[in-house]
Amino acid sequence: MNLKEVIKNIALTDQALRNDSLGSEFQSYTVMWVKTNMPEVYKELQSNFDHIRPEVYAAQQFDPTDPRF
Repeated sequence: MNLKEVIKNIALTDQALRNDSLGSEFQSYTVMWVKTNMPEVYKELQSNFDHIRPEVYAAQQFDPTDPRF
């Protein structure tokens, strides 16, 4: 997934979570489940995000189409 897709999907997911009364609980459960049952996958996801984190944050600051802003 390229950076533009990541940013778009983060924005869509954040919007969906705001519209779902159980969204944050499900997100927490999902993270906990992956971290517990698939620790290698969790570590890989965390590492992948750590590499693109600065670009994601920078793009979100300047993206006027992001519904969070």
